[in-house]
Amino acid sequence: MNKRNGNKGQGLIEYAIILALVSMVAMGGIMALGENSRNTYADLPGVSEEGTAVPTPMPAEITVQVRTEKGENLMDLIVIGFNAQEEEIGSVVTDASGLATFSELDPGPYVFRATYAGQGYWSETVITPQDTQTTILISERQVQVYVVDSHGRTLQNVPVFAFNEDKDYGGQKEKTDKNGSVSFILPDGDYKFRADYQAQETWSETINTQENSSVQIRVPIAEFTVRVTRRNGQSVANIPVYAFNANGGYTGIKTRSNQNGTAVLEIPDGNYKFRADYGGDEYWSNSVTSPDANSISLYVGGYDVTVRVTDTNGNTIANQMVYLYNGDGEYLKRGKSTDKNGSVTFELNEGSYRFRALKEGGEFWSSTINVPNTKNATIRIERDSFLVTVTDKKDISGQRIAVYVYRYRRSGRNTYYDYTGLAKYIDLNGQAAFDLSDGDYIFLAYNFTRGRYEWSNKVKVPSKNSVTIRIRK
Repeated sequence: MNKRNGNKGQGLIEYAIILALVSMVAMGGIMALGENSRNTYADLPGVSEEGTAVPTPMPAEITVQVRTEKGENLMDLIVIGFNAQEEEIGSVVTDASGLATFSELDPGPYVFRATYAGQGYWSETVITPQDTQTTILISERQVQVYVVDSHGRTLQNVPVFAFNEDKDYGGQKEKTDKNGSVSFILPDGDYKFRADYQAQETWSETINTQENSSVQIRVPIAEFTVRVTRRNGQSVANIPVYAFNANGGYTGIKTRSNQNGTAVLEIPDGNYKFRADYGGDEYWSNSVTSPDANSISLYVGGYDVTVRVTDTNGNTIANQMVYLYNGDGEYLKRGKSTDKNGSVTFELNEGSYRFRALKEGGEFWSSTINVPNTKNATIRIERDSFLVTVTDKKDISGQRIAVYVYRYRRSGRNTYYDYTGLAKYIDLNGQAAFDLSDGDYIFLAYNFTRGRYEWSNKVKVPSKNSVTIRIRK
């Protein structure tokens, strides 16, 4: 009860002294009367024949009315009672009429406190059983809060919250109007106010409503530069850049990088990270504190990864399609053709990747690489020399006979021949040589001179390296 006035404590002391004096006078009178007093006091109400006082029940109930100066009764407020030793005797919540009743109180002085909008308010001292009610009167005042930026410009539609001096929220919240102002009706006390602007909190100074009727929240704002570049240092223009607070909350602040890859944003003081959207992906900066820092670089795009395609002898293969997969074997729907040097470059984000090439019906894979630790991969198209010999019951010299190469595969009960695109005319020895990758094959020999053809048996490379086809018809 450190907020009680000194005169109330003095009243309690004076009351105790008066009670003591009255008791001494009464005791003196009894001693003077002696035995004759026995019969006299025996006839008095509440006194036994032996002259012993008999306790008489007294009303011990105090009703506390809590209301504002304007007469508004305040319900659902907790009222706490204290005795002369400043000990808490209990708490009661006010009803719809703003009343809180304390019962079964011992005779003596009491004082009561209600908390409203984070402030504590006290009643006068009352003494039971003489006093049966008291009032806690709460005075209220209008407080105007103005929100401006560091340039003095008013900020509208900004949430403002009222707190007591210990930053306990009292439940009152308003948004600034077009003039950057909000009004609160608050009980007398010490308050401070918080404005939440672009995901950052800014506080006012503490004011006492009896001394100040207005306060200003100045939101410090500074220009911050985000430089958007690719990892090779090349600036990237016309990229959207967004500002987030340190917890990942979007501030509502955004702009685009200019032709030099620079994005300039006005942000309040605080902790931030920035995001740029490029090529369908999101790229983030590190965290930074403004105004301690006023710029940061944000890298977009991936790392250049080069894939080289070679044959068995290490010779590069040009115009070869290469397809992109992630480390789990999922096709990423991207493919490119190798240049004249047998190389192709993909721009990739961090992660694991594999690459595939198709050649003559065969699949050839690179090993799995982790970007950015590794930025190069190789696909080696391994092929074995396979010899096809064609014979006929007649002399085939001088006849035009070609050999076609097919991949052999089965699916369920069905058999498929997939043409590889490989074909050659036989030489003077009736032979055609092919470089084939591993797998199952079947070959077709066609005699254009006679209009006759024949299929080979199925062969498995590299288990076999030759086959003979005899055109029988």
